[in-house]
Amino acid sequence: MDRRTAIKRTSLIMGTALSAGTMAGLVAGCKAEKKLDWEPAFFSPDEAKTISSLTDTILPKTETPGASEVGVPEFIDDLIGNFWNENDQSGFKSKLANVNQLSEEKFGDSYFNLTGDEQNQIMDQLVDEATNHSDSGKPFFRELKELTYSGYFSSEIIGEQVLAYDPVPGTYIGDLPIDEVDNAWSL
Repeated sequence: MDRRTAIKRTSLIMGTALSAGTMAGLVAGCKAEKKLDWEPAFFSPDEAKTISSLTDTILPKTETPGASEVGVPEFIDDLIGNFWNENDQSGFKSKLANVNQLSEEKFGDSYFNLTGDEQNQIMDQLVDEATNHSDSGKPFFRELKELTYSGYFSSEIIGEQVLAYDPVPGTYIGDLPIDEVDNAWSL
């Protein structure tokens, strides 16, 4: 199955998590030094680089744009900084720091400076922790995945280029047979 088909199916069943192993197959090539092309309002520059790298590990660039290209890290920065309460904000920052601490312990560098294979190993560990999570609250990977997919599928680029999009819809057909419907529609 190609990435485009996977994204279309995921848009229909947002509650199902994609394994990091599946994502690893989508990541290709080496990464250049990570630089931000936007100014974070809530997160520090290093936290923003970590979020950008994490979201790109979840949704890398292939035939369709990657998470960073459509502004997912900016979306997360804006959402958490402006709409979450202080306890949730500090909890997310703490979990983000734990990712970098894990990266430091395992590979000697921050997550955003790791190679793609090293990032995938960290992501696999986050997925395992989320799968075996027994504490109260949402595990970091599920929280991050939810934010990533929300930002990705609500972006204008994905709404116009990946999902079926008609800026000026035609006539209303209330009894269209379901077998004649192609893609999920963006609003």
